[in-house]
Amino acid sequence: MSNTPSPFAGLKELLENENILVVSDYPLGRNTTYGLGGTAALAVFPENPDQLGAALAMVVRQGLTPDIFGGGSNVLVADCGSTRPTIVLNRMTHIGFSQDRVSADAGVPSSAIAAGALAHSLTGAEFLTDLPGSIGGAAYMNARAFGSEMSQILVSARVVDPLGNVSTLAFTPADFAYKRSPFREKALIVAQVTLALSAGDEATIAAAMEANAAHRRKNEEDKWPSCGCVFKNPMAYGQSAGKIIDDLGLKGFGTDNAWVHRQHANFVVHNGKASSTEVRWVMEQVRQRVLDERGVALEFEVEFEGDWEST
Repeated sequence: MSNTPSPFAGLKELLENENILVVSDYPLGRNTTYGLGGTAALAVFPENPDQLGAALAMVVRQGLTPDIFGGGSNVLVADCGSTRPTIVLNRMTHIGFSQDRVSADAGVPSSAIAAGALAHSLTGAEFLTDLPGSIGGAAYMNARAFGSEMSQILVSARVVDPLGNVSTLAFTPADFAYKRSPFREKALIVAQVTLALSAGDEATIAAAMEANAAHRRKNEEDKWPSCGCVFKNPMAYGQSAGKIIDDLGLKGFGTDNAWVHRQHANFVVHNGKASSTEVRWVMEQVRQRVLDERGVALEFEVEFEGDWEST
């Protein structure tokens, strides 16, 4: 029998009447790279941008504020989960190639863009090789790797505003900066992206992708569950967050179950036995040490979702 809280009963019926999948008590950890955290009281799974807009509009009309989950690569969910409706984008997986353009829904894994581009002999997406998370999140965060970033290939996007309205916006690289995007500034949800790539040599593209993948393997970035980089680089300080943490000798700092990655100091990893609370404790301790010993207030890149105030 469903344990859906009574305030969600009407919402659940409305969503299901629109053929939108709704799941009660959904374990959010399975939708994050950390694999940690409790359940969402109500999880909503749109399959395309129009369903996303409709679902969000229904939630808002009920006077509720939803959480939005993409690929979950930069998220740590509270152990007690979330009492809010959670819109999960992992069923939005349409991807299409037309000449040098790629159209992809927000839930498409970033690495699938790189693989598809290779299959079509298109260059420009090599930096997405083995990048955790979805392409919607990569656009939202203006993801950067191996000297390239999303702003260089993103030309337009279908977006959903806080009321559920769907529109298409065009962009240039000037609209973005380090970890900054128009989506974030205007509270827009990325529903679908259009990327502009270039014709290239398949062997050259494949070699670049393998070099990027080898770099990640060498740094053991996928050996332990993580959220990727925990902190943004403090641009005014002139050093990366990882370098500052490394200089303080904090690689390996933590508990028996969660610790600072010994290869990549801006990662906090765990062995599968940690709680979200334990992982966050390590993050907070590192942030405090950096503040105390370097006077630098690191800004979290990871987003803390769920009811942390109840933890």
